[in-house]
Amino acid sequence: MHPEDMHSGVTDLMELYRAGTIVVTPDEAQPWLIVKCSRASFYRAMAAGEVPGVLVLGRSRRLQLKALLLWIGVDLDAGERE
Repeated sequence: MHPEDMHSGVTDLMELYRAGTIVVTPDEAQPWLIVKCSRASFYRAMAAGEVPGVLVLGRSRRLQLKALLLWIGVDLDAGERE
């Protein structure tokens, strides 16, 4: 995925990734807007193990940012090559 083609949420996540952020909450990332599904559907997919990089901490969930970006098809090296 090329940066110009990305949803603004993906751009925000890329900025966090480049700044060194490793883990985000689902509500910070709002990946359901990127993959165009409901929040509830995304949480069900996390619970079913369909989303990579999900960390379970008690009752809360965290997303490994690199795994999330790769899963949605972002080329993490795209900005460095330009």
